[in-house]
Amino acid sequence: MVTPAVRLAGTAVWRDDVMTRHHDTNPSRPCVRPGAPPSFARPLRQLSVELAGRSVGAEGRDAAARLKDAGVAFGDCTDLFELARSCQPGGDPDHAAAVIRALSGLVPDTETAGLCLLVAFGPALEHMAGWLAARGAKPEDAEASAIAALWEAASRPGRHEGGRLYRAAWTALRHEVRRELRHRRAYAHPSESDAVSLPPDVAGCIEVLLADAVRAGALRRDQAELLHALYAEDVPAVVLAASSGRTVWAVSMAKRRAERALGTFVSGKEKP
Repeated sequence: MVTPAVRLAGTAVWRDDVMTRHHDTNPSRPCVRPGAPPSFARPLRQLSVELAGRSVGAEGRDAAARLKDAGVAFGDCTDLFELARSCQPGGDPDHAAAVIRALSGLVPDTETAGLCLLVAFGPALEHMAGWLAARGAKPEDAEASAIAALWEAASRPGRHEGGRLYRAAWTALRHEVRRELRHRRAYAHPSESDAVSLPPDVAGCIEVLLADAVRAGALRRDQAELLHALYAEDVPAVVLAASSGRTVWAVSMAKRRAERALGTFVSGKEKP
């Protein structure tokens, strides 16, 4: 029986800049292959363009052959991109459900399978991202968080039904939003519009400023480490999220809180 969730996530069933050509199965890495989409493209678009590029030529045929040998039924599909698109709305639900199960069993060890799976879930993840964006997340962060949630669910051992992956991703995202709302209520932070802006020359003295803020008790050590990574080391939020096991949404919210605390500290120091 094909459930509505499978129709949405299997026959309907997409971190910032994912999947490299070098068999890196961390979906937070940027696309680096020749012809990769521009860096300003949204994460879902980048995944789709990446898979389309991998589907052509001898390399694409070889990748498709390896998936077929691993038990992925292509049916009438001739390449990887067509296979992923066949699992989206308008396709055969039984075919989509079978493809999703087979692809999920190959994640995270087979990068091509993971990329196909993420593109196959494109419409469902776009819907999740819209839900996050409506709750304050930046559009690119919302897409990245939705992708990461699905990737985490698909990376668990075994084959998974499309509906199960869909529900697991939603559960993770909703849990993250609820946790953020609890944190906001507990600390009663001002809205982002009320935040104190940091002076433009902060980047040049960030290490000293962060150390002063920590010593004064205005900033926690983990907040200082986050701002140091973002400002001094230029580490993308999606990479920090992947390395810490958090979603991009969570990292973005933590960044905003730390910036507000540091801005308030700087403002207080500058008062006569």
